[in-house]
Amino acid sequence: MLTTAASKAGRTGVSVHTLRHSPATAWIEAGVSIKAVATLLGHADIRITADVYGHVSDAVARAAMETRSGILRS
Repeated sequence: MLTTAASKAGRTGVSVHTLRHSPATAWIEAGVSIKAVATLLGHADIRITADVYGHVSDAVARAAMETRSGILRS
């Protein structure tokens, strides 16, 4: 059913994992607390959420370094 809906939408390679991973990663990158994301995903332990979805994108890494630079300048 998922593949059919994805095909009709002109998307390929969409899986249940993609439908779960994309919003989880976006929430974390948007600053939603890891605890809130874990709760939304139904994880009993936030370590699961952090290990699976807590990778750092280039944009997030840059933002972290810019924040650090600002702190050091203060």
